[in-house]
Amino acid sequence: NHIHAANLWNKLGKQRIERWHEERLEQLVQRTLDLVASCEARNLANIAHGVAKCGLQVGVVRSLYTAVAEAAVRGGLAADALFAAVAEAAV
Repeated sequence: NHIHAANLWNKLGKQRIERWHEERLEQLVQRTLDLVASCEARNLANIAHGVAKCGLQVGVVRSLYTAVAEAAVRGGLAADALFAAVAEAAV
């Protein structure tokens, strides 16, 4: 579910990702895209932060960042709330 996906990205972002895992991470990006619409601010923040920390190629994650931003807007999340959630996830 979306909570587990957000938590997984948060944990992966704290790990050193080897390049040979990129194909699996690309699959995870695709699966996460299916779940983003059901995420709350904290989940979106954990996904965005974890993905950023993994250092994947922009082409791989661009669609995910777009989906996170669109979900935040659709969900009526104020920019301040989303930024606060990202900041909290980063600590």
